[in-house]
Amino acid sequence: MSDTVTLRLQTLRRRYVTLAFLHGGALAQTALLLGLLLVCGLDYLLDFPLPLRAIGLLACLVSAGVTLWRHMVRPLLRVPDQEGLALTVEHTYPELSSRLISAVQFQAAGVAAGTSPTLVRAVIQQAQSAIGDLDWVKVLPSRALRRASFWGAVVLLGCGLITLTTWPTSSILLQRFCLRSINLPTRTQITSVTGNAYVAVGDSLNLEALVTGWYASAVRAELKYPDRRQTLPMTVSAGGGRRFVGVIDNAQESFSYVLYAGDGYSLTHQVQVMTRPALVQVEFAQRYPAYIPLPSRVLTANDLTMVQGSSLQLKLTASRACRGQDGSGAAGSVVIVHTPERKLSLPMQVDAQQPTRLEALVALPDNAIGVSIRLVDGNGIASLDSVMYRIQMVPDATPKIRVLWPTAREQTIVAAGTVPMRLQTEDDYGVRQIRLYYRLGENEPQSVPVYTRAPNVFEPRWQGEYIWDLAQANFPTALAPDSRIEFWLEIADGKTPQPNTQRSDTYSLVVVTTEVKHAELISRLGSSLNQVHDMATDQEKASQDLGKIITDKNAATQPAPGRP
Repeated sequence: MSDTVTLRLQTLRRRYVTLAFLHGGALAQTALLLGLLLVCGLDYLLDFPLPLRAIGLLACLVSAGVTLWRHMVRPLLRVPDQEGLALTVEHTYPELSSRLISAVQFQAAGVAAGTSPTLVRAVIQQAQSAIGDLDWVKVLPSRALRRASFWGAVVLLGCGLITLTTWPTSSILLQRFCLRSINLPTRTQITSVTGNAYVAVGDSLNLEALVTGWYASAVRAELKYPDRRQTLPMTVSAGGGRRFVGVIDNAQESFSYVLYAGDGYSLTHQVQVMTRPALVQVEFAQRYPAYIPLPSRVLTANDLTMVQGSSLQLKLTASRACRGQDGSGAAGSVVIVHTPERKLSLPMQVDAQQPTRLEALVALPDNAIGVSIRLVDGNGIASLDSVMYRIQMVPDATPKIRVLWPTAREQTIVAAGTVPMRLQTEDDYGVRQIRLYYRLGENEPQSVPVYTRAPNVFEPRWQGEYIWDLAQANFPTALAPDSRIEFWLEIADGKTPQPNTQRSDTYSLVVVTTEVKHAELISRLGSSLNQVHDMATDQEKASQDLGKIITDKNAATQPAPGRP
């Protein structure tokens, strides 16, 4: 088949696709707009509820979809091939006498056995000559497309004029067509400021309304309870203007309401009356400050005594699902820490799996006197003011130190001597460090560590020995006879940021020569021996006195000679 025939058939194929696409689109648009006009018109006259408007929207979409399928999608799925297009041309121009379709078939099948190639070429040349002057537009006319486009333009223009001339009524109808909850246009419009609400049983509720458009002095709320109806007159609010308010005292059961003003009315809103969330169970635990190596301690509600710097862990169970602070500004469940000066509200964490369970870890200030709990459920209803659980914050006590040895406040020592010490400390949560401070004469004091508590060790009482070697001390000058050294001990607990400290009594050392120290020791030894001799003498005398007493007693009990 020649290139001329192929190009002509391809052009015809493109025209077929274009006509199908435009024709189907024009008809679908017209169907959708006519359905829109019908639904909006009936809605304006009859005030369709939301379900009927949803059915109308669905019907419009189905109608447009069916039209699109029949007049666009299905023709595009059945685009004819070259033989089909050739038959369409033959049907329009019978004078071709099957020459075009024969040329297409010969070209598709090739030269069959027994067929003259000359004959095939002759048929193709005749087909090419025959279609040279044909009007291909006549083969696929555009009358249907022009008709659909005309009526589509008419409907589109009409919808545009109706929308512009009836604005803003048309805007409201279009929003209702798209299933938005909005009332039909009236001369007076009234909207509920309160809207849907949740209120606790026994609380009061203010129904607020805003009136726009034509002013209406009579505004009311029609309340619908499960078993009755009630009309609530509304008055101008304290701020004046177009705001009206109606008060429902002591709400006891749920209801729906509609606001009326002039010819306007609001949407139907729901008010749910619910019981308040309540605290079912609460558990307390103390977390010690980081410097105290102790695990958490379970507390009772009647005894919340804790050392300053502690945190209080609370685990709660509520009567129903509650919410915490979510960052949106809405009120959530909180723990309220009471101090003499103010109240601190701290958010609680809600268990996502079990929203009736809440937790909080509260870092208590040193002057805290109690905590209370405020629950807020998922609807924003808060619990009543709960009891305040009293807290007693006890300061970390000052550690104590006793120097068991040396007992004398002043003693002599040689320059290279040592000072043995026996120490005893006591603290409610353990001493962290002991340091020895010493000073030669009037010089600045120096210090050396004596004891440092191992990490994560709880040791409220400690007793141990320390030997201070003067040869290792960092004195500013060499020790000389008659030099005076003062020393004392200082202990500190682990409190942060400022530990509690305690200082022992001050002890003095007088540096002497070795000879003097020896003489002192010999003198002390002689004194000790004399004391031992005196004690032995006293003991011997006591024994003699005791023997004499026993002998005298026995003589007194024996009878005199000559008496029975």
